[in-house]
Amino acid sequence: MNVLRLFPVWLVCAAAGGLYGWSALGLPLAKAFGVSTAETGLVFSYSVVCFTLAVIFAPYLLQRASAVRCLIGFGLGAVAFLVIAVRADTYWMFVTGFSFGFGGMSGAIYITALSIAARSEHFRIATPVMVAGFGLGGAVFGPLWRVLDDAGWGLDGLWALILSLLASSVLLVFATENKANVDAFPGVAEVVPSPKASRTILFLLWALFAFGSFSGLMVLGLAARILDAAQVSLFLSTAALGGIALGNTLGRLSVAWVNRCRSPLIGLASAVSISGLGLLLTLLGGGGIELGVGLCLVALGYGVMASAVPSATQSIFGPDRFAALFAFIFTAWGIAGFIAPWIGGAIFDATGGFRDALVLSLLATSLSAVSILLLKRQVDRMDVMTTR
Repeated sequence: MNVLRLFPVWLVCAAAGGLYGWSALGLPLAKAFGVSTAETGLVFSYSVVCFTLAVIFAPYLLQRASAVRCLIGFGLGAVAFLVIAVRADTYWMFVTGFSFGFGGMSGAIYITALSIAARSEHFRIATPVMVAGFGLGGAVFGPLWRVLDDAGWGLDGLWALILSLLASSVLLVFATENKANVDAFPGVAEVVPSPKASRTILFLLWALFAFGSFSGLMVLGLAARILDAAQVSLFLSTAALGGIALGNTLGRLSVAWVNRCRSPLIGLASAVSISGLGLLLTLLGGGGIELGVGLCLVALGYGVMASAVPSATQSIFGPDRFAALFAFIFTAWGIAGFIAPWIGGAIFDATGGFRDALVLSLLATSLSAVSILLLKRQVDRMDVMTTR
C-alpha cells in the first residue's frame, strides 16, 4: 500500500494526540472549578486509564468491522465527548467528557491507526511516523492552549481540538467514500496467542514500557505546573511546553530512521539514556533554562520510547500478532500514566515542590535500563528479531 494513502489516517491520529497537550489545560481547569494540583493531575490519569482500556479492547472490534470505518466513528465520538467537556459546568462533568470520553476515543484512534500502519507495506517507516503524528498533536495544541488561556479563552480553547478532529474525520470519509478505497486500508488479523517461549520477552517489554514511560508521562501531565512552581517567565514557560511537545514528536519520528539502520532495541537504549540525562539536568540545574531543557530531554526520551516499543514488538512478534500483543504491553503505559501524574501532583501538594517526584522518575528510568539489558539478552539468545 502506498504510504500516502495513510495521510488521512495520520491526520486523525495527530488530532487525537491533542491529549498529550493536556498539561496546558491544567491551570484553566483549576481556575474554572477551583481544584487542587492532584485533582488536575487525576484528569490526565483517568484519561490514560480510559486510553489504555480502549487500546486493549479496540482490536477485538476491528476484527469484525472495517478498520478505517471504525476510525471515522472513533473520531466523531471524540468530537462529541469534547463538546461535553467544553460545555461542562462541574469538574466531574469535565472529567466525564474529557477523560472518560475523549481519553477512550483517543486510545481507540491510536491503536486503530497504528494497526493500519503496522500492516502496510512500509511498516518500519509507517509505524513510527504514525506514532509521531500522535505526539505532534501535543506539540500543536499544548502551546496553542497556553496562548489561548493567556488571551482569556480558558477551557474554550478545546474548540480548536474539536474542529481539528471533525475536519480530519470528515476528510477520511471523503478519502474512503467508495469500497475500493476502503479495501486499500489493511484490516486487523485475528488474535494469535503468544508462544510460550515468548512470554519472558513479552513481560520484559511490558516492564521496560512501564518504567520507561513514568518520567515522560509525569512531565506531559504536569509540565505547566512544574514550570509555574519554578516561577519561570511566560515566554520561557510557553517555549518549554512547545519544546516538550516537539521533543516528544521528534523522538517518536526518529525511530523511523533507527528502524532503517539498526535494531529497535537501539532506540530503547537511546530513550533511557536521553530521559536519564534530562532528569539529571532538571534535578541538578539551577532552574529556568536548565529546567526547560531538562524537561524537553525527558519528553524527547519518552517519545523515542513510545515509538521504539511498538517497533520492537512488531519486529519480534510479527505484524499478525502486533495488535493483540501490543494491546497487552500497552497496559504498562496505562498503569504508569495513571500513577505518574497523580503521584507527582500529590507530592507537590504535600511538599510544595516536584524534586521528590523527579527523583522517583529517575529510579523508574534506571529500572527500565535494567529491563532493556535483560530483553537484549533474551532476544539474542532466542534469535527472534525479524529482519523483514
